[in-house]
Amino acid sequence: MQLTHYTVPADIPAPLTVAQVSDLHGHPTRPVLTALQKAAPDLIAVTGDLFDRLATAPETLPFLRACAALAPTVYTYGNHEHASPETGEDVRACGVILLQDAWTTVCGLTVGGLASGFVHGIKQGHFVSSPPPNVDFLKDFAACDGFKLLLCHHPEYYAAYIRDLPVDLTLSGHAHGGQWCIGGRGVFAPGQGFFPRYTGGLYDGRLVVSRGLANTAPFPRFGNPTELVFIHLQPLDNGA
Repeated sequence: MQLTHYTVPADIPAPLTVAQVSDLHGHPTRPVLTALQKAAPDLIAVTGDLFDRLATAPETLPFLRACAALAPTVYTYGNHEHASPETGEDVRACGVILLQDAWTTVCGLTVGGLASGFVHGIKQGHFVSSPPPNVDFLKDFAACDGFKLLLCHHPEYYAAYIRDLPVDLTLSGHAHGGQWCIGGRGVFAPGQGFFPRYTGGLYDGRLVVSRGLANTAPFPRFGNPTELVFIHLQPLDNGA
């Protein structure tokens, strides 16, 4: 597991570190929790597929409890949670703030969670497209005051629905780094198809895509280590 750090200028009064946890898919949590405890972030943002629709996840709820004890923890679902046996009540009982087409204020930020389009019951098998999100929620969230941080599992939503809105920073996962990374470019991502645009990194200074924390494909990753992401929000220099 690689630790990846990004620094993003932000209109906030003091520095803030956000840890992004994405696409764990029910895999063992100890290395991730150890890294989080060592880093002591101000906020933990979970951007979906922490659970998996095809496997049990006995460590995941205890992991969420440990995260919530370490720092305020916000969570929006990916496409897998909707078919997992764990419920929203289970997640909230861990002390986690679950945001599904909803927002809250935490750590001085306005934090929103855009639900996956799969919440509407559309089946899996989304190789080149994903069902659309709740656009009305996005517009309402974009009209909020303060620094707006959006958790959005699907990076393919960014260009189509988010980029033209006044959302300061979006955190996504889902692409698993493109599975194989050749020449700095991922080969395939669900929802984007072959040679996807958004697989891992910082785009436009406004979109962070995590490569995720687990491998769920029947073939190994190549040139594409799993990662835990830390975003360091730095106050703007307004000449003071």
